[in-house]
Amino acid sequence: MLHLTILGAGPAGLAAAHRLARRTDVEVRVVVLEKADAVGGMSRSFETDGLHLDFGSHRLHPACREDVLSDIQDLLGEDLLTRPRNGRIRMAGRMLKFPPNLLNLLFHCPPRFLLGVARDAVTKPFRREPAGKATFGNVLRSNLGRTMSESFYFPYARKLWGLEPDEISPKQAYVRVKTGGMGQLLRKAFAGLGLVPGGKAVFHYPRNGFGQIQQAVADYVANDGVEVRTGASVKRIHHAPGERFIIEWADGNGASESLETDLIFSTIPVTLLPRLLEPGLAGVSNEVTPRLSFRSVVLLYLVLPVPQFSPYDAHYIPEEIFPFVRVSEPKNYAARSDPPDRTGLCLEIPCAPEDPLMQMPVEELAAQMAAHLARAGLPLPAEPLAVHRRTIPIAYPVYRLGYEAEQERMLRALTTVPRLVVFGRSGFFVHDNSHLAMAMGYDAANCIEPDGTWNASRWSDCLEEFKSFVVED
Repeated sequence: MLHLTILGAGPAGLAAAHRLARRTDVEVRVVVLEKADAVGGMSRSFETDGLHLDFGSHRLHPACREDVLSDIQDLLGEDLLTRPRNGRIRMAGRMLKFPPNLLNLLFHCPPRFLLGVARDAVTKPFRREPAGKATFGNVLRSNLGRTMSESFYFPYARKLWGLEPDEISPKQAYVRVKTGGMGQLLRKAFAGLGLVPGGKAVFHYPRNGFGQIQQAVADYVANDGVEVRTGASVKRIHHAPGERFIIEWADGNGASESLETDLIFSTIPVTLLPRLLEPGLAGVSNEVTPRLSFRSVVLLYLVLPVPQFSPYDAHYIPEEIFPFVRVSEPKNYAARSDPPDRTGLCLEIPCAPEDPLMQMPVEELAAQMAAHLARAGLPLPAEPLAVHRRTIPIAYPVYRLGYEAEQERMLRALTTVPRLVVFGRSGFFVHDNSHLAMAMGYDAANCIEPDGTWNASRWSDCLEEFKSFVVED
């Protein structure tokens, strides 16, 4: 029997365990080790004050791969809802519908902003490609023009990654041009009026919070014999040619444990994994590389004594004068009427790992954010009944100039350890949706042959396919 250990119980790791649990042609013992005290990673939820609250704003996009979506539908049944998108974005000092609606843009955008967008669209054929070294900044200026770049993409990038636009890799700009350029913006605007195929934007969302998906997966695999250990912090991974891995880890009480395994699926951050290996990787320092780093995020939850804060599911705030990038209301995502006397808001605040916001007294943080909400045109209707904070120290990969070479070097070095397979959002250092991470887990599980051997050639093909993944907004 093959012994497999999966590091990380987020969407990628749990998906791999789920796919193996569904396979009847391979005999494998699976153990999942998760450092946190709950499964789901950044896609988890928690319940408090009668509300289901998510770790940020999450949706299951209709672009979800068919096999992944089918399994989620089987697990959740009628609890998986299909909901219309109904958000807003603050642009040019105004709140506009998001996804965009043509009439809303025409009647609510300042004329100066509309003229700027129109000018940029007309002059695009005459703009030259950026001279010299390409950056996120100059690629977007060249392709989208200054109006959209400076009103949305640049301030949003500064808040999310903590870098100036010309310090960010152009790779992210090329993705934006492909998935969020002027043509698609206009298409979405007309789609909102039903004037182009595709209709209005929708998403899938579980009735009891987005984390219901990963909890259902975890329950399924546990019932099938998969051992899911939360509060398990991996300390060391011993490896030697021709021998099984020995993984040393500590449980939630600090007690040391160990296990032997034939194969490891790792979804933990690529910046942390090399430091766990013994012996270390040749040519890879145990110190954190400056070109591969993560931003943190503070999640502030405000429980309000009203049935609904607004009819919108999310408010996007790119402007730099406001610390948060998004304000979401999970109760609206699930179209819930209960509890009837309260709702909850989630404010997402990107920051550096050492930012004082991570440790600021939560009441002080709530007071500051309430003042910012009022200035953004989102005043609280009453004092919160309760405030809660969650922090994610490793959240968003920072796409600084030159990160691609270091990312490739680290991932290539990890391939020198036989039977160690890396994937997932943090494992690959990518900003992917949860459904894309789950697709990676499925593909990894499918690369185990019925006799328990690893199909490296098939996995190589999967890695090429992962490069074509497009993050959905």
